[in-house]
Amino acid sequence: MTGDALKCSVITLDTSVFYNHGFALDRGLLKLLEQFKGTPIKFVLSEVVYKELRKHLAEKVGETRTLISKGLEKANEILLIETSNTDIAKAHIWGKGTNENIAEDRLKAFCENTGAEIILFSEVKIDDLLNLYFAAEPPFEAIGKKKNEFPDAIALLSLESWAKKKSLKILAVSADNGWGQFAKKSDAMRVLKDLGEAISYFQPRVRRVRVEALIHLLCDTISSDQENIILQEIANAIKTSVNDSNIEVEASSSLHFETQDVYARYEAHEFVCDVNNDPIITLVKIDDQEFVLRFSIDVKSYVFGDFSLSIWDSVDKEYVTMQDVSLEQQENYQTDVLVSIEGDPAKGIESLTVKSVEVLKSIGRVNFGEIEFDYEDMD
Repeated sequence: MTGDALKCSVITLDTSVFYNHGFALDRGLLKLLEQFKGTPIKFVLSEVVYKELRKHLAEKVGETRTLISKGLEKANEILLIETSNTDIAKAHIWGKGTNENIAEDRLKAFCENTGAEIILFSEVKIDDLLNLYFAAEPPFEAIGKKKNEFPDAIALLSLESWAKKKSLKILAVSADNGWGQFAKKSDAMRVLKDLGEAISYFQPRVRRVRVEALIHLLCDTISSDQENIILQEIANAIKTSVNDSNIEVEASSSLHFETQDVYARYEAHEFVCDVNNDPIITLVKIDDQEFVLRFSIDVKSYVFGDFSLSIWDSVDKEYVTMQDVSLEQQENYQTDVLVSIEGDPAKGIESLTVKSVEVLKSIGRVNFGEIEFDYEDMD
């Protein structure tokens, strides 16, 4: 982070950041943007990003409703649940309004909770936009389909224009190369790829110094395999997250198969380290009462699946179970973990209280591959 970036008093995000965080507007790092509401730090969104985000959210609502409908149809068919009962269930979980209405309501609530200001298209001068396009200046590229970059160009120009009028500097969060290249030529914008790192740079300095000293101490304890209350709570939360995973099964077979049971077992975890072999720990929120640390962690687990293989009985017109098969699959993944802590970090780790631990990712979809008939298990 350069000195100029530290002078930024505005934070903004591009659409890909929301995508990478699963559009989780009410939890995780996106929720931590609420800390800036009512402070000198402004959170803004380009109108382009706002409308792209609304479109993606509406699609997610539609996908979820499709899954609900299919699940209730299966409940009628397989579990023999009365249609009247599944209709009642659907009414309770379907939500009110169109997909677009629900997406708009969620987005408005997010903007209200974070105090987000929407920067409008009208900030862009058409001459500036076309000059970038014909000169193949960032975010446009000399090769490829330049027209695909128009939304990014409008977003960036509107943000830059607004910032210049306000005499402010913007710290933008984006992994998009076009955003990064544009910011290099702008005196009003800087870009970081990581949301947690960006949030960290807006934290108050005095108490932050004490927390940073604690972070160094935590790095030492992790490197030397020492235990403390913070690391214990992280381990417990990861184990619970793995064991409580809602796992979606992918598999194939030459026979008809049904999933009887699927569950996960925690095996181990390691803290992700930087190039200096220091665990990556980031301060993402701080106030007089508490602070929040983000840890990056590699998790190792095993997933077990029980399946029944069957063939179609053309006489009785039903599937007949031929064999039960149990399989296991190793699943490794990386997740961020947010730890909320109360107390004075200057008094040492053991004086602190862990308020909550939020594991941002767990096991989702597991592919067991081809499920085959086990002829050796015929007996």
